[in-house]
Amino acid sequence: MAAVESGLGVALLTSRTAHRVPERVRLRKLSAAPEPVCIAVGQRGDRTDNQPLAVFIEELRKAAVVLA
Repeated sequence: MAAVESGLGVALLTSRTAHRVPERVRLRKLSAAPEPVCIAVGQRGDRTDNQPLAVFIEELRKAAVVLA
């Protein structure tokens, strides 16, 4: 999000994460729903203590339930 806030990037967000966007970032809704994409995630067995990765994987799991 730092790259987006500094003007160097773009991001696709879910409505669930919109409240975490910095004030300087402007949100725009997509004009049409994008085509579905397949996302897979893997994790090394010795990296189970990686909290940001664990949060990301949990968000993917929640999204999968909603979209199923």
